[in-house]
Amino acid sequence: MNSNCYCTYFDYGFSPFGLALMESIFTHDPSAHLFILCLDRHTYELFTKRTSDKITLIKLHTLEDSIPELRDAKSNRTITEYYWTLTPCIMHYLIFRTEACSTLTYLDADQYFYGDPKSIFKEIGDANIAIMPHRFPDELNELNTHGKFNVSWLTFRNSVEAMICLKWWMTSCIEWCYAKVDGSRYGDQKYLDQFSSQFQGVHEIQHKGCGLAPWNLSTFNYDCEIILFHFQSFRIRSPYMYTAVIHLMDKCDLKQFKEKILKQYLSSLRKGFLSISNSSQKNASDKSMNCPNNSLAIFYIFKKVFFIKNKIFRFFFA
Repeated sequence: MNSNCYCTYFDYGFSPFGLALMESIFTHDPSAHLFILCLDRHTYELFTKRTSDKITLIKLHTLEDSIPELRDAKSNRTITEYYWTLTPCIMHYLIFRTEACSTLTYLDADQYFYGDPKSIFKEIGDANIAIMPHRFPDELNELNTHGKFNVSWLTFRNSVEAMICLKWWMTSCIEWCYAKVDGSRYGDQKYLDQFSSQFQGVHEIQHKGCGLAPWNLSTFNYDCEIILFHFQSFRIRSPYMYTAVIHLMDKCDLKQFKEKILKQYLSSLRKGFLSISNSSQKNASDKSMNCPNNSLAIFYIFKKVFFIKNKIFRFFFA
C-alpha cells in the first residue's frame, strides 16, 4: 500500500471513541487505510456495517491463532493488561506476518486528528521506528516513573531493525505486562524507554501539536498547529456529560482548549455514541459516576461546553 496505514483496537464499550478516531483519520488523511482489531463480537458486527475498502477488520481470535502464546498471557492478567499486551502483537502480525503494509502506525483509539499528519510523517522520514514522548511538565516529573514515552502513536517500518525491535517488545509484553511499576517495566509502555539504546533508527516525535494530551496541556502554545489530541481518561456518562482528568487545570487555558479542541471532539463523540445507542442498548454508559478532585465534569448541551472543576459529586440519569 502506498497510502498511510494505521491500526487500532477497542471493544464495544469503547466503540464511540473508535468511530470518532476513524472519522478524523479519513477527514485529514483521505487515502489512509485503517486496520481495526475488534476485541469482541459486538464490535466486529458493528463495524462490519460501517466498513469500506479503506477499512480492514480483524477478529481477536485471528490474532490469537497467529500468536498462540497470547492465550497463556490472557489467563494471568486483567483484561486491561491483556489489551495492552496486544499492541505490539497486532503491529507484528500486520507488518511481518501478513505483510499488509510497508509502514504501519498504531494509534490509541481515544485520539482525534485536527490536522493533516503529513508533517509528522515528513519529520519521521526514513526512521525505522517513531515513538511519542509524554512531554510531562516539570510539575508532573514524577510521572516519568511510568515511562518517558506514551503508547499512543507508534510507527514501525518493514525493516530488519524494526522487526527485531518489535519482536523484542512483543515477547517482553507477552511475558510481563501489568499495571504496576516494576523497575524498568510498566505495562506495555515503559519498554519504549529502551528502544533508542537497543535499536537503530528510533525517532522521538518532536511536533508538540501531535501527542497533545491532558498531562501536557498546561504548557501547550496554541499558536502551534494541532495535529492529534489524546483524550486519555475521557469517559462518556451520558450524551450530554463527559468526565476527564486534566492535570494542572489551573495552569491550562481552558477557553482555548474548549474552542479549539473539545467542542469538535465532543460533537463527533456524541454522534457516534447516539448512533451506537440507537442500534443497541447493550453497553450503555453507567448511570452514576464519581468525579475525583482533579477531574472535570464536562457538559455538552446545545453545542455549548460547560466545565465544572475540582468537585466531588454523583449524578444519576433517567
